Amino acid sequence: MLKKWFESLPFIHHQPPLNMPLRKSVVMSLQRPVNLLQIQNFLLKQFQKDGDKVVDEIILAIQYLRRVRIGRTDAANLFTASLRSLYEWNENLAVEFGLEQITSLPDKRAIISLVTYLNRLGRTEESFQLLSKIRRNSGLNQKKNSLIKSLYYKNKIILPNESPFLFEITEDLELSKESKFFYCPLEKIVSNEFNQDKVQLELTGELAIDSEESSSAVVAIFEFYDELDQRVDFARINGLTLSKNVGWYSYLRQDSVSGQFNLALDLDPIVKTIHLAFRTWHAKTPVSLKPNIELKSSSINEIWLEYEHFLNEINFSNCKEIVFIFSGTTYVQDIKANRPIRLAKEFLKKGVAVVFSYHRWKKNEPIPEYNGGLLFQIPVDITIQMLSRIMEIKGMERKMFMISYPHPSIPKIMNRYKINSWLCIYDARDDWDEFEKVGQAKWYSVSNEKYIVSNSDLVTAVSTELCQKLDFYEPKKPVILSRNALDEDFLSKDYKRTKTNEIVIGYFGHLTGSWFDWESLILIAEKCSKYRFEIIGHSGPVDLKLPTNIHLLGPKNSIEINDIASRWKVGIIPFKINKLSAAVDPIKIYEYLALGLPVVSFFMPQIKNYPNTRLANSVDEFANELDFALKENTNNTELGKWLKENTWQDRVDQYRGIMTNDLSNNSFIGGS
Repeated sequence: MLKKWFESLPFIHHQPPLNMPLRKSVVMSLQRPVNLLQIQNFLLKQFQKDGDKVVDEIILAIQYLRRVRIGRTDAANLFTASLRSLYEWNENLAVEFGLEQITSLPDKRAIISLVTYLNRLGRTEESFQLLSKIRRNSGLNQKKNSLIKSLYYKNKIILPNESPFLFEITEDLELSKESKFFYCPLEKIVSNEFNQDKVQLELTGELAIDSEESSSAVVAIFEFYDELDQRVDFARINGLTLSKNVGWYSYLRQDSVSGQFNLALDLDPIVKTIHLAFRTWHAKTPVSLKPNIELKSSSINEIWLEYEHFLNEINFSNCKEIVFIFSGTTYVQDIKANRPIRLAKEFLKKGVAVVFSYHRWKKNEPIPEYNGGLLFQIPVDITIQMLSRIMEIKGMERKMFMISYPHPSIPKIMNRYKINSWLCIYDARDDWDEFEKVGQAKWYSVSNEKYIVSNSDLVTAVSTELCQKLDFYEPKKPVILSRNALDEDFLSKDYKRTKTNEIVIGYFGHLTGSWFDWESLILIAEKCSKYRFEIIGHSGPVDLKLPTNIHLLGPKNSIEINDIASRWKVGIIPFKINKLSAAVDPIKIYEYLALGLPVVSFFMPQIKNYPNTRLANSVDEFANELDFALKENTNNTELGKWLKENTWQDRVDQYRGIMTNDLSNNSFIGGS
């Protein structure tokens, strides 16, 4: 009884069982900031006292932490400290322990330590294999490159034409029409863990180049060699073009602003070495290669390995529900928190595993690294290549495929998901037809959306207008209203309204001129010159000439918004009145109301009956409604009840409900 009472005390965040072996090391692994050296010293004493018996106890402790602390680094902390302390006691035992555990717990700190230990024992090839299984940063690249050079000197490899290694470019290298070759030992940089028919590579780097130069200013030329250093020729290489004059090549097609390039190609695994050359082609001005150019295993190979780690984690945690959110938004973060991100975060709170596909604008944008837990994120260009693999996830009692935008890849795959026991839901958050008309969704096809609507198990939409539009596409069941909601964590626990004599009107959100009515806001600010307008957000038009009482504050996270908005008197939504805004249910209105702000907006049908909300159809009406809102008293009781009925927790509970209940039950989601 005493033990259970102690473990339940409110100031004890998490306590392992009192009788657990090596309990002290487990507790230290939970601490923040973690002190790995302290854990190492404790474990070293245990090794010296009880020998390799401690290894079995460590494995049990790691499994315990993985099970009860899913998504946290506690198990990885203990594993890394255990590996390092064991190495001090028994080098060979430490390496074997590390290699056994690293597959299921590929912590980067442990891998770096294990690579060092393997190299000290002369097991260099195994260290290369480990390095190929994780995301590499500059520090790991240096370690890999030093290993390659050491093998070169040890084995006296003859470099072709006295070519340097590619990574030996350490300063800007001016290019000319004469090809400059570099040596790339492919077997040291590519993992073919899944024995694919093709190995995917990426050539990444940056040019010092005039922004006016064409995308064909510089060309990369490739020669391929097998393990016997015999030249290999192919009939076709995806990503390259064959020329009689230069052989296999590709233009670098650099970004006009940054000069960055990302070239992808597929190769037969028979290739072990590449001789890579650069030269100018259509360049009219001087061009240089910047350092840190890299020919590396494609990011999809890293993603495959991390995906296997993710599957291992959710199986270990005994998770029985998974949601695949095909979002079309950015990755899960705090500053841009739209509907798919809000839903994903709430699913995770409920212990539901989430595969989150997001949009990235350039292929060289970094991909969020998977470090354990129930959330796995992938950019859509890689998602498309993984759709079949995700579809085949086993061991789940409930699987939901939530389609958040009608991407052209979805009609080709969604029926296969249904056959594999996925519940397919199309969750329409915007009128994509209207988005396409303002140049924001060039990929959109109305036929694709109609197919998705007609073949989904259930269709939900954020506004009544959108429900009515999609109902004409003849879904199997009526489209269900699923309004947006409030994140209960949005409001800081210590949030308080700040009293100030200055009248500050505020906005936060997306600022694109496609729907944000800058022209009207400027006129409103001129009419209300005694008010200060503070605008928080991203993607606003450049070179705007604004009145002195409009202040752009840039993007902010929720904590910063809480602090700034505590001084505001009114929250505004100055969206253009058109078919695009008619389908919207803005998340910000829930957050404005939670902050205690009355809301003034241009007319949107969905929000006309929301509490403490005033609508306008013109600039003059908007200015007048601002004056009324400043004088109006808020009904906090009615507002509090409304907000409690409109939370993301409630939305997710209802989506989870339909994963287990009969879909004919349409008592669903924010319909009032």
